[in-house]
Amino acid sequence: MLRCRAEALGDQPAVLGQVRLPDGTWQLLDELGRPFGRKDMTALPVIAEMKGDFWVGTDVGHLGRACLASKPDVIVVPQKPYGRCLGLTPAAHRGEPSDLLGVQAISRALKRVGHGAHTMTGYGERGMLALLFPGQGSQRPGMGQAWRATPAWGVVDEVSEATGRDVGHLLNDADAEELKATRNSQLATFTLSLVILDGVRRAVAGMDEQVTAMAGHSLGEYAALVASGALNRLDGARLVKARGEATQAAADADPGTMAAVLGLDVETVAKVCAEAVRTWVANDNAPGQVVIAGTTAGVKTASKKAKELGAKRVLPLSVGGAFHSPLMAPAQAGLDAALAVATFAAPAVPVVANVDARAHTDEASWPQLLSQQLCHPVRWRESLVAMDRMGVTIFVELGAGTELSGMVKRTLDGATRAHVATPEDLLQLSEHLDAAR
Repeated sequence: MLRCRAEALGDQPAVLGQVRLPDGTWQLLDELGRPFGRKDMTALPVIAEMKGDFWVGTDVGHLGRACLASKPDVIVVPQKPYGRCLGLTPAAHRGEPSDLLGVQAISRALKRVGHGAHTMTGYGERGMLALLFPGQGSQRPGMGQAWRATPAWGVVDEVSEATGRDVGHLLNDADAEELKATRNSQLATFTLSLVILDGVRRAVAGMDEQVTAMAGHSLGEYAALVASGALNRLDGARLVKARGEATQAAADADPGTMAAVLGLDVETVAKVCAEAVRTWVANDNAPGQVVIAGTTAGVKTASKKAKELGAKRVLPLSVGGAFHSPLMAPAQAGLDAALAVATFAAPAVPVVANVDARAHTDEASWPQLLSQQLCHPVRWRESLVAMDRMGVTIFVELGAGTELSGMVKRTLDGATRAHVATPEDLLQLSEHLDAAR
């Protein structure tokens, strides 16, 4: 924990583990964790009370100048960087993201204990929450039936109209073989996640205020972007339709498959793939859980080699192609054409991208990130670690399965996991959130 008098901050830079202060000030140092975001961003987030308003920033110099001007009574530096601490909330920086959730937590705490120089650690009284959205392979027959009689089902009608597809049929009546087809599974999985999100927002008061970050696995990244406001629902649906059709055509032209390798690290699996024909690492999901993709023959060869090197199991996946591999290259033109006409906005919360495992807060980067995602590996393990470093302690999966929750368990010790697949799961989610407050 670092503690200092606000009026003595001065115009000095912040560095990892300490803040350089003018002579005569005092400080108490402890482990502060790693800085959020870019590697060159060395400043840690600072929260200051400014005449009744709480300002958030990662630049102590900026806050120092503001403090000298307005003489606040308290400055608080969290033990872990808050997820949205990337800029300041004053008018001059109105376009940059702010940690509204951290501000609210500190505001409540200060009201309880009164005014003065206080120190606070971590997240205050409740955990920081991330929403996770699954991708292709999580689909199940009848996965939408439980939502059919709820107000959230209106999302299905919107997506069906936007795409010209009977999405209700896919969610309620399609069998496993029909859902396995790429153009069907992608649209159905995307839509169900948005139905569940709508149901959660209706049932859990203040849900959006508790969300610090979002991420989606593969296809799920599109649902995460819609949930964050970076894409509107209709553009998201049209993109998923275009992606599904383009990848379906690529898979039909050059058939492939995928398999999960359990018990080997990603470096070893990469070497195994290099010895097979047209086979690559597609997903680094969790420690000891790596997915490979390639031709049917190549994946079979790599699976055999992985077992010889000590893999506990190698499980074929129920997917219709070799996704996140060069075999998807023929789909690139179709997806890029759809991305070119979609409208992106800055997300309301950071979204951690599959291709670089970094949190992104601007709209300009997403068309390229989604384009690259098509043929590049999903760095999911690293994405979970990134959210953990942002201070996330609660991970909520919105989808038909629990695969992502299992990956959180394997990757992050002590993280709280919750999962919503049906309306009945909403009560359990509320209990998780209440316990974290």
